[in-house]
Amino acid sequence: MVAARRPVADSIAPVRLPSPPAALLRDVSARCDLMKTTAQMKRDLAAEVRGMAERGVRRPLSEEDLAMRQLPPEVAAFGRFMLYQSSRDLGPRDVVKAYTITRSSIQRGAVKGSTLRNSWYNHPFADDAQVRPEDAFAWVLRNTNWGQSYLINAQKGRFDETAALAIARMLRAFGLTGLGPDGYPDPRPTAQRSGFYYDLKRGSELSEKSREVLGVLRAGSREDWIRFATGFHGIAFAKAGFIGALLGRGDVPTGDARELVLWARGKINRDSDREMRAFVTQLGTRLRQLQVGMEPELRPFYEHLVHHYLWDLAGGTATTHAELLACLAPLSGLGALAVGSDRALIRAYVRAWRRLR
Repeated sequence: MVAARRPVADSIAPVRLPSPPAALLRDVSARCDLMKTTAQMKRDLAAEVRGMAERGVRRPLSEEDLAMRQLPPEVAAFGRFMLYQSSRDLGPRDVVKAYTITRSSIQRGAVKGSTLRNSWYNHPFADDAQVRPEDAFAWVLRNTNWGQSYLINAQKGRFDETAALAIARMLRAFGLTGLGPDGYPDPRPTAQRSGFYYDLKRGSELSEKSREVLGVLRAGSREDWIRFATGFHGIAFAKAGFIGALLGRGDVPTGDARELVLWARGKINRDSDREMRAFVTQLGTRLRQLQVGMEPELRPFYEHLVHHYLWDLAGGTATTHAELLACLAPLSGLGALAVGSDRALIRAYVRAWRRLR
């Protein structure tokens, strides 16, 4: 049995974030069809994704998909990992990893393994595989000397510039490295806003605030966490749920591009903080009404797990996040250092995602 969630000592007092104005909520709902009945939502979701499939963008959904009776095994496995994260004492290293992994996924898309070899010739992924940037980044953090050196220093508030340069160069195929043509830091503001190198630097600075971060994560309301997480550089309102999920909090949905396609159909300005705040607020309500089946112990993570489920349905994928979880777990090889009941938990996760291989 996994222990109950432990509070973080000396957490800061949460600051209540007011709900979006009722008029704005109504306006966003009208544009997004977020107030439809569950049956209408399922029919429209099917039609939308089938239309995208006809255009060669996504696959059609089956009747079994649309039934939404139970989480698929890879999503349930991620939920068990979130349960594990929520039950253990997190520290600066966990905060650094969650922030930098989240940032690595933003404004970057998957590339073929053969393309990635142009900047990282001995990577472990297949040449014909579509490699997500966050998976590649998590693998580097966990399995390379540069990644471990960066984390060891970052958890103590120190920035290992040499390691950060090496990591950014290895992941050059994904773009937005923060480096110039000479392979060294690009001082231009555009590079500093979104480059790998500068995100690694900000991650090492964030470790000093880890107690404050974990205090709000564990003790704050949903609105408190969104308000706090959006204060991190590069974490928009719609991404507060993703970084929270990596740390074991699952009551905040992620309003990413696929959710906007499925619900808003391009009618929401994703650059507007007010509109995105209203969209995510309404999205959380609608996801809770879908009544997707899952194990009782996973219910605290419902919003994120249903988002994960819909994200895969829309993309015709089965996302395991295996590399992310292997990196985020304080375990070597997903179980080598696990003890007691933790070992059984990790074995269950490994079985779940191996069935998909």
